[in-house]
Order: sequence, then structure tokens, then C-alpha cells
Amino acid sequence: MEDKAIVRTNLLYLAILFVILLVGWPGGAPFDFQRPYVFLAITYAQIILLSYIGGRLAVRSSSVGDIRVGDWLKYTPLSPVEIALGKLLAIFLCLLLMFSSSLPLLILCYFIGGVSLKASLTVYCLLPIFFISFISFGLLFSLVSRDFSVFILNLSSFLFVLGLFLSRTGWRNLFYLNPRFVLFILILSTFAFFVFIRDLRRRKKLAYED
Repeated sequence: MEDKAIVRTNLLYLAILFVILLVGWPGGAPFDFQRPYVFLAITYAQIILLSYIGGRLAVRSSSVGDIRVGDWLKYTPLSPVEIALGKLLAIFLCLLLMFSSSLPLLILCYFIGGVSLKASLTVYCLLPIFFISFISFGLLFSLVSRDFSVFILNLSSFLFVLGLFLSRTGWRNLFYLNPRFVLFILILSTFAFFVFIRDLRRRKKLAYED
């Protein structure tokens, strides 16, 4: 993804969070959320938006101009594991940069009240799981054609959002996130990441045999 596209995406991400904060501000706002639910709405929006952006970045990272994957796998000194980890880390750091840009809004939501420091820190310690999971899904989906991979990612994102809301619990320390659902996403994405590495190894082997 180009630098300008990342900047536009980040601005759109911040704009969505600001609108949520504006319409849900306690007292006088159109929806007038109760205090803890402003933080809840911002948190869930971050999970959904940043996870999806991570998946899209991973899908787009598969192409290098008109160069075939087998060509650069043949000549690069990097191993498939190093390539996969490099892609995952680079996209993850990009998401962390976007997340850090929204910290002022989060601090503002926290000082509205209704959320304990423990609950807020716990949920944001869980955020990397969702980011890494969707990056892994995106890397796996990048093995197919671009249009089909985007379709699969969109479908997976819809199912993820559905599961995120349907599996909510009353555990306020986890800020209503179901630990079983989080664990399921983590296991599924780990499997997807290893499948991606296995496919890179296969392609690298075929490249050397040509």
C-alpha cells in the first residue's frame, strides 16, 4: 500500500472514531450513550476497523508489480519463515502506528468515567491478538486471486463482527469480550499462518526446480 493510501486510511479511521465519540457523548449528544458504553463503542470500532485494515494490507502485500511470486522466492536469501514473519511484523507495526494516533480519543473516553483502569488495560492487551489474527488470515487469502481474496476477507470480517457481538459476555474485566471466542480466533489464525508458510516453502522449492 502506498504512503498516501495509508494516510487516507488512517484519517478515515480517526474520523469514524470521532463520529462515534461525538454522537455518543453523554449529555446532549444525539444518542447520549451511558458513560461506559462510549468506551465500549470506541473499543469495538477499533477492533473491527484495525483488524480489517490489517487483513487488507496483508492481501495487498502479496503482489510485487508484475514479478511472479516464484521469481522473487527463487532469488531472495530469506527463508519462507523470515518472509512470513517480516510481512506480519511490518503490517502489525503499521497498525500500532494507527492505533497510537487514536490514543487522545481513548484517553478522553476514559476520563468520561464508567470504565476501570484494569478493564481498559486488559482489553487493549488483547487487541494485538485480533490484529495478528487478521494479518495471518490476509496472508493466507493472498495465495488466491486478488478479487477472490478480498471477497473471502470481507466475508470473514462479517462473520468476525457477528461472532464478536453474539459472543459478548458480562465479564467487565474483559470488557465483554468472550475469552473462548478470542482463543478460537487465535487458534484459527495460527493455523492459517502456518499454512501460508507451508505454501511459501512449496513455491520456493518449485522455483528452484525450474
